[in-house]
Amino acid sequence: MGVFPEDYEIFVSQLIKLWVAEGFIKPLSHKSLEELAEDYLSNLIKRSLVEVRRRNGNGEIKSIVIHDMLRELSVQKAQEEKFLLLRNFHRHVSLQMSFQLE
Repeated sequence: MGVFPEDYEIFVSQLIKLWVAEGFIKPLSHKSLEELAEDYLSNLIKRSLVEVRRRNGNGEIKSIVIHDMLRELSVQKAQEEKFLLLRNFHRHVSLQMSFQLE
């Protein structure tokens, strides 16, 4: 969870794929890895560690935002385990455009 920037809107489909790909979800005989990930996410929502940002037309959760405290804890734990290294970079974009009116 710490790889996402602060206040970043995280799409649930992307998050679940990342959790499964990284091996964070351990299989159980009666549920798929995706179903387990959805259960874990629901648990985080119930505990107010993540906030639902958007729902689709069926009421399913489409995107979330991480609570600041959970993000800080995630970053700290990931850095301790040498799973994540964050660096702060400042970006500058310069656009030069010219228009000719006829």
